[in-house]
Amino acid sequence: MNAALLLILAVAIGAWLLRRAHTGRDDETALSASRIGDDAGNPRDDDGDEEDFPSEMVAVTSEGLAFVPYSGGVTLMVSQRGSESGEWSWNSTADPESPRAPGHQPVERLRKGDLVGARVRKGDPQEPWLVEALGVDRNYRAWSFETEESARAAHQTLDRHVVSTPFGEDGEPSAPSSGDYAEALHRRNMTEQELATQGEDELPG
Repeated sequence: MNAALLLILAVAIGAWLLRRAHTGRDDETALSASRIGDDAGNPRDDDGDEEDFPSEMVAVTSEGLAFVPYSGGVTLMVSQRGSESGEWSWNSTADPESPRAPGHQPVERLRKGDLVGARVRKGDPQEPWLVEALGVDRNYRAWSFETEESARAAHQTLDRHVVSTPFGEDGEPSAPSSGDYAEALHRRNMTEQELATQGEDELPG
């Protein structure tokens, strides 16, 4: 009788030890996966910590520039036009951290704080939707989009990863006003006109 009880106890202890060992391996595997990144391939920041990006749409402008978030901001990359649909398409497997992502060409990298504000504005038939932005020196930036959905997706990406709203005199965040955008656009237009006039003056005759 005692021998039978000892045998049952030994079997129970052995099963418990096997279960503990299996659980330990699962925990180790989960820890390794968290260090590498998640299943969506979200990049890590410079300190090696994973940047937890919520799922967001990669917006593509009318000219084919894709707004791709990365660990320190947003990379503007040239996307590819589909041979069958004729529409711009983005390969979600391309790595915006890579200086030369396969099939895509980085154009510009916007880092956190490069913009002080961004907004969506309805445009005209040539540029149906615009995402306007102001840089730290209040220079005017704008990108055109075919649909409101893509424009708002680009605005959300910029607002989340690039825009840093300055503080006003009262110590509270103060986003640029409509007048600030209008003034910045006016300055840009005047600068372009001056440059065009200088170019004409330099022409012989």
